[in-house]
Amino acid sequence: MGLLDRIQNIVTGPQKSGLVKLRSVDSSGQMAAAIFTGAELGLEGPVSVGQALAVPPVSRAVDLYTAAVSQLTLTASQESASTKWLDWTDGALSPAFRNVSMVLDLFWHRMTCLAVARDAAGDVENGIHIPFHMWDFGPDGLIRVDRGDGNGLQAVNQEEVLFIPGFKQLGFLDYAQDTIRQYRSMCRTINDRAENPKPLLGLKIKEDFIPDDDEADKAHEEWSAMRRAPGGGTAFIPAGIDVHEYGGEDASQWLIEARAAIRLDAANFTNLPASLLEGNSGASGDYSNTLQVQNEFIKLSLALFTKPIEARLSQDDVTPEGVTVSFNAAALDTLTEPAKGNIGSATADPAPIGDTPA
Repeated sequence: MGLLDRIQNIVTGPQKSGLVKLRSVDSSGQMAAAIFTGAELGLEGPVSVGQALAVPPVSRAVDLYTAAVSQLTLTASQESASTKWLDWTDGALSPAFRNVSMVLDLFWHRMTCLAVARDAAGDVENGIHIPFHMWDFGPDGLIRVDRGDGNGLQAVNQEEVLFIPGFKQLGFLDYAQDTIRQYRSMCRTINDRAENPKPLLGLKIKEDFIPDDDEADKAHEEWSAMRRAPGGGTAFIPAGIDVHEYGGEDASQWLIEARAAIRLDAANFTNLPASLLEGNSGASGDYSNTLQVQNEFIKLSLALFTKPIEARLSQDDVTPEGVTVSFNAAALDTLTEPAKGNIGSATADPAPIGDTPA
């Protein structure tokens, strides 16, 4: 059994008599591990995909890339039997799923890998995406793959794998760690403030009342419990205690500003126009500006992750010499036609009326 068939069986289940024994792609936990790599560690450990997706602007950025790539198809400049696989898969996972998986690997990790089968001429005639957690480089620099036999990562015939490097120096999980940790820290602070509606309170003991340590600890515990209990907005202040508030509405203003700043950081890290991460499709009422943002997304943002795939699949060790592979972006290039009668400055100069010179 070749490596491609092994990976196919791990991810989607075995095939019998030409029929796919279909099962949920995450029923064995393999796909979940492929998407949510890394352990759920604290703020000091490596950042995982799951932690990054908990940041709303990052999640929206990933959704934008996913939605766009799912509409793209890979095509060859010269079609042949060896290029059929570019828009075809033998199994439960569609070509669109494979394309999205490759792009997201490049986004998160800067590299992706396929298990491939080759024809007699050595050209790739089939390929399946290898989940990122199932392959790595060995000490010799060669790719190792988990064959699913319980022996972990093993050396494989390098002709059975196709490594696709990205154009960025690092993956998102490497260069955006601080921003993700900042958001997680803010969420922890916000959750604490939600449980304590009026934060940063101090209990001052009056001079004529000196409690021992146990009494002070008990007073602190009881006060905190009352503040979190229903009706905690109204408090009973025991005799001998003065309450000082060190923060009010302004104390939480920095959280609002910090969340806005993180959205801008996420736009920069994900190489997207900030307006696309606002989550408000009506943020821009200018038609021409909308087209400009769309063009920037296609030409500058999306291309950063699709061009590496196109370039690698166009190499002579993948496709016949002289054949180039590209994503057909016709579905994304289609621009909305302006409504009839719309001659405002957002689209063009006013049309001439009657015999008035243009």
